[in-house]
Amino acid sequence: LGENSPVSWVDARDIAAVAATALSEPGHAGRAYTLTGPEAVSCEQIAETMGEVFDKPVRYVPVSSEQAAASMLEMGMPEPLVEAMNELYALGPPTRPDCFRLAVDRTHRDPRGSARTSGSSA
Repeated sequence: LGENSPVSWVDARDIAAVAATALSEPGHAGRAYTLTGPEAVSCEQIAETMGEVFDKPVRYVPVSSEQAAASMLEMGMPEPLVEAMNELYALGPPTRPDCFRLAVDRTHRDPRGSARTSGSSA
């Protein structure tokens, strides 16, 4: 992913709803579901939405993996954890809303979008 590539973030409450459904309803044993959010948004869009929600200017500032590593090390994070964090970030989350749609449909409710589309800041 590029440093400002759109990402389909998943609301933790949606993850919980899918897990609860999978654990409490028949037909999910041995199944795996890929979850992604209902919309792909860029870091710049997230910053813009946060600025609107908090009524304060917020801007996205890209940080290279080298800069991130240096900051984490400076804060005292162990080097193996810093390396793992950068590897994890480099993988990037999936951006396929169709996968999420299938899983959330099983919860019998609509997924939560960003504050931009849902009108929610919580």
